[in-house]
Amino acid sequence: MDINELYTAEVHEAGVDVQLVNPKGDLIDAFIKFVGPDSKTYKDVFRWVDKGAMMVRSGAADVNIDDYSDAKVYAKLAKDWRGLESNGKPVKFTQESVEALLE
Repeated sequence: MDINELYTAEVHEAGVDVQLVNPKGDLIDAFIKFVGPDSKTYKDVFRWVDKGAMMVRSGAADVNIDDYSDAKVYAKLAKDWRGLESNGKPVKFTQESVEALLE
């Protein structure tokens, strides 16, 4: 096997589409693209999470645990989305909009 086939950082940075479900649990034609765990983005986000966790444990006064919610973390791992509309118009992808959707 060619060792180059084992390097996955580039593929993980490109991300993968995750199909969304509605509140009833039905698949819908909407997707969020998330980076994978071998990507630089993923590693950077979890370094940030680890640093925040250490600061919380040490009692740092300037750390807000809410800054590290699941929605905020996953929003940082999102790269794009498609198929999401509001009143018939596409919703622009931003980390803030992903976070709002995931909260």
